[in-house]
Amino acid sequence: MFSFLKKKSTVGIQSVQLPDLEWEKAEESSSVIKWISPNKQAVTSLHYIKLAPDLPTIKNVDELRDLYRNQLGEKGGLIQVDIATVQNKPAVKTILKIFPEPNRLVYTASLTIPFESCSFVVSVQAVEVGITGIRETTVTSKLLKAGELTVVDNSIKNWFKDPYNPEQTKGFLMNVAEDEKYDTDFPEHPLTLIRNLISKIENEIILKPELDELNPFDK
Repeated sequence: MFSFLKKKSTVGIQSVQLPDLEWEKAEESSSVIKWISPNKQAVTSLHYIKLAPDLPTIKNVDELRDLYRNQLGEKGGLIQVDIATVQNKPAVKTILKIFPEPNRLVYTASLTIPFESCSFVVSVQAVEVGITGIRETTVTSKLLKAGELTVVDNSIKNWFKDPYNPEQTKGFLMNVAEDEKYDTDFPEHPLTLIRNLISKIENEIILKPELDELNPFDK
């Protein structure tokens, strides 16, 4: 009775709820909420973009990987680009690395949840600080001793490679040490941090019921 009097739920940034990381909230508006980690090394953000998605597709993962490669250019590289599912909604999951400034490596993981008329983007970003290159040096030494890497003309063969296309040679490519299997050996590394956090968010994020009223992005 009187169901016609119920106010229709309004879609907005509060339509998506992230798990509580117990981080300090640094910014909040109708379009973005940001949290900063206790050590100031990482930032998590939730964005509400009230525009039609600029993704070419949510169905062709190869096309999506090409899109991110082209956007990154020479200063970044893919670590992961996959089509995911978040509470029965299609999403794009990415892990990228960027060198925006000399000697300052930034890792970024994101979940993009597109609808026909808007998108929600969750991003986790962490910066490499302190003594850098420990992960790469340790893994290199281990694999050289095991004979799993070889040196040719004073360089390590196949150290850098695109995770999906071995013929892709442009950009700041993923290196062997950035493989997920080494994360447990380097729990404080920024790549480990963002990979763990985006997985936690992917599993625990809550999409509010009003999002079911939106038309899905179906390209």
